[in-house]
Amino acid sequence: MERQSKHRVTHAHRLVCGYTCLGLVLSLVVIIGCASDIHIPENTVVLGEDFTVNIELNATTWVKAWEFKISFDPALLKANGVSCGAFFQNYTTFFNPGIIDNDNGSIINVYGLIVAEGNVSESGTLALVSFTAIGVGMTSIVIYDYGITNETGYLPLMASEGLINVTIEKEPEPEPEPEPE
Repeated sequence: MERQSKHRVTHAHRLVCGYTCLGLVLSLVVIIGCASDIHIPENTVVLGEDFTVNIELNATTWVKAWEFKISFDPALLKANGVSCGAFFQNYTTFFNPGIIDNDNGSIINVYGLIVAEGNVSESGTLALVSFTAIGVGMTSIVIYDYGITNETGYLPLMASEGLINVTIEKEPEPEPEPEPE
């Protein structure tokens, strides 16, 4: 009899532990599923071409401020400047275009914030980064030390890098197929 009661306690204990673990997993799924994401769309450019990269935010919560740094391959890309995107349009804002270091391939301390009251909960462009393609090859533009905040603190945020393919010349447009006679 004693053995059976120990078995029931062990079984009950397993059920409690199982439900607790399930709850933790579901909580993580909800947190990860609700995180906003910052990303750079992929692009193909031609050697010598000036082009713009949009730093995009898909917001899933109210945002009051944002910040990021980016790195790039200085053998393939030269950064020319950073301008403010339209993410905080219709608000009084402060924007810092950051510091460009083309020798090391970085732009640091880029940020924007709403100065007065207000938050934004929509997706949009945080910043536009102007580059010149100076070498041929495939490279990544990596976002790091990034964050978004609301009125009280930092919020969950994921980031993905953008791939830039620098080619020697533009790919020709395919010629239309001749119509059968």
